[in-house]
Amino acid sequence: MPPIARTSRKLEVFTIHAHFGAKASDAVNYQRLFRSISETTLAVRVVNIAGKSIAFPEFRLDENIIVLTAYEGEEGNPLFYDFVNAKERIEELPKGEKLATKTHCVINLATREAIVEYNQRGAKAADIAMAIQEIGRSKTTWKDLEVEFTPVFDQSFLQAVNSFSRIRVASVKMVRPNPDWTDNVTLLTGLAKDSKAHLIEVTVNAERAQSLNQSKGLIGFIKSLIGAKQSSLKAAAVTGTRAGETAETTVSSNNYIAHQRAVVSKTKDGLVNDHDINDTLVKFSEARDPGNKK
Repeated sequence: MPPIARTSRKLEVFTIHAHFGAKASDAVNYQRLFRSISETTLAVRVVNIAGKSIAFPEFRLDENIIVLTAYEGEEGNPLFYDFVNAKERIEELPKGEKLATKTHCVINLATREAIVEYNQRGAKAADIAMAIQEIGRSKTTWKDLEVEFTPVFDQSFLQAVNSFSRIRVASVKMVRPNPDWTDNVTLLTGLAKDSKAHLIEVTVNAERAQSLNQSKGLIGFIKSLIGAKQSSLKAAAVTGTRAGETAETTVSSNNYIAHQRAVVSKTKDGLVNDHDINDTLVKFSEARDPGNKK
């Protein structure tokens, strides 16, 4: 019997933020939201986002755990190329069919975390959040529902920021946390709340030949959000000079998303085994839940 084919997958961690109004009392009931989606028909769990179709044919809710598979497909007929005979052909697909890619995801309502399989060609975490938002709007009374997945950043990002001897530029992008902007009481969040903003982005520059304050201001704010529980930090970047170097370096939070590398089996068609990766996602999510630790 031939050995089982396996592949490595990167499983990234995100925090879920959902709200539907400007007041702190307008808090989303996550159980209600995800139960409503799980009870819908397959046809309802299909949305179009920026020319791409996102479908959730699998969307299972078991107490606090949601297991979902996101299919992403684009308009148009696929192009095939014969690398032996140097010929190309376009396959005309039947109506309703699209060349699709699968992304697996598990959401833990107890921790408000989503574990998303990183798929270079398929649906990303932002696509899944947007699809949940659009389906949720159609199946609940929350017509202005907003859903965001913000990355959970590894502590190594903090180490990377601390490695700078001089910081010339820093930028931050953050979303409105659940239920309002008061999760982190600062001038930044106060400005966003007063503006009724969904997302705020700020960039600060140091004076010529000087460095930004590395313990206060925006840098201090970024550091306080790294590793914070249910942080609303969407992205951050720092540009400056590291100790012992002369050339400038930019450190982006996108390269420091908390994750786990997992080896999973593949089907005979070369695709990831759904049962295997879903089981791996659930175990990873449960391992991150403090309530499961004995």
